[in-house]
Amino acid sequence: WYQRRVREAVVSTQSTGDLEQQNEEQQAQVDDLESKYDEACRKIKMLEDDLAKAEEKSESFETKSKDLEIEMTNMNTNLKKMEAAEGMQAEREDKLENSIRDLEAAKADLSIRAENAERQIQVLEENILKLERDLEKECNDHRATRSELEELNAEINDI
Repeated sequence: WYQRRVREAVVSTQSTGDLEQQNEEQQAQVDDLESKYDEACRKIKMLEDDLAKAEEKSESFETKSKDLEIEMTNMNTNLKKMEAAEGMQAEREDKLENSIRDLEAAKADLSIRAENAERQIQVLEENILKLERDLEKECNDHRATRSELEELNAEINDI
C-alpha cells in the first residue's frame, strides 16, 4: 500500500514537472508574440508617420502649383500692361510664350512630384493594410496561446 502511494506521488511529481515545463514554453511563446505585437505596432506608427508626411508633401505641391498659376496670371497681366504701354507686340508675345513654357514645365514637374507622392501614399497604405492583417493574425495567435496557457494553468490547478 505504501509503495503504491510512493509510485503515485512520483508519477504526480513527474507530470507536474511536465506541466510546469509546458507552462514555461507557453509563457515563452506568449512573450515572443507580445514582442512581435509591439514591433508591428511600432512599424504601423512609422508607416502612419510616413503617410502623414507624404500627404503633407502632396498638399504642399498642390499649393505650389496653385501659387505658380497665380504667379503666371499676374505675370501675364503685368506683361500685357507693360507691352501695351510700350507698343512692343512682338516682344510681348515672345516673353509670354517663354513664361508659359517655363510655367508649364514647372507645373509638369510639380504634377510628376504629386503623382510620385500619390504612389508613395498608395504603397504606404498597402503596407499599413498588410501590417494590420499581420497584427490581427498575431493578436489571434496571441489569444490562442494565452487560452492554451490558461487551460494548462487550470489543469495544473486541478491536479
